[in-house]
Amino acid sequence: AFTAYCHLFVADRAGADGTVVWSHIKRADLLELRGQKSRAADEYDRAVALARTLAAADPGSAAARRDLAVALNRRGDLYLDDN
Repeated sequence: AFTAYCHLFVADRAGADGTVVWSHIKRADLLELRGQKSRAADEYDRAVALARTLAAADPGSAAARRDLAVALNRRGDLYLDDN
């Protein structure tokens, strides 16, 4: 079921938007809950990278900045939990 759920979030990066950022965040959340912290970190890193790109492309977008802040916060929380 988890694999099927994860396949819902496969998206073409050319049309990426905040929804894809949140898809990576939610997938990472699930992986973290399952104890797969390394894979969760990879997903959070993907969310951060994409959110940075979107925020840079539209610096006036509060939503893009919020998405970046959330992605960075979740990644940071995972880092702190591991150390």
